[in-house]
Amino acid sequence: MGLKNILLLVLVLIIGFSVFLYNRSIMKTEFTQNQTIKEMENLLFRCEVVEYPSYVEVTNPEMNESDIHVGMSVDPWELNFGALPLGSGSKKYINIANYEDNPRKVRMISYGNISSMIRFSENNIVLRKGDEKKITIFLNTSLGEIGNYTGEVDAISKESKYSFLNKFVRWF
Repeated sequence: MGLKNILLLVLVLIIGFSVFLYNRSIMKTEFTQNQTIKEMENLLFRCEVVEYPSYVEVTNPEMNESDIHVGMSVDPWELNFGALPLGSGSKKYINIANYEDNPRKVRMISYGNISSMIRFSENNIVLRKGDEKKITIFLNTSLGEIGNYTGEVDAISKESKYSFLNKFVRWF
């Protein structure tokens, strides 16, 4: 094996290891209380994580109509689905965009006991410069039981630090 092949192999291993580390899901035990933006980077990638607290109170659908309280929050810094009867659903929206030169991959992840009730309209999206998307976050209370649910929804966007990696952004 020549030196050129060895260097190419080392480069492929570094890229593969970096992608593996950045694509791991981390189990969270504490959730953000306010919308939080975190930025990280390693040798090859930049990553931005926007964390949204998420809540829902699932109520008994068999209560008298005068006892049912349905509430919602329109605050953009949290995904508060309010109080919903068991067997119902709701949706919220998150706008994502890329105004940078490099393409970005955006992945949506939910955490906490609310996560089994959450689904996304799209996930693992590649945004080129100027692209904008509205992601719908669906909550289905029939996937839970009566009670309070909390957690967090993260929008994780990644971009390469080097333009030669841009053609591989969909695998990040």
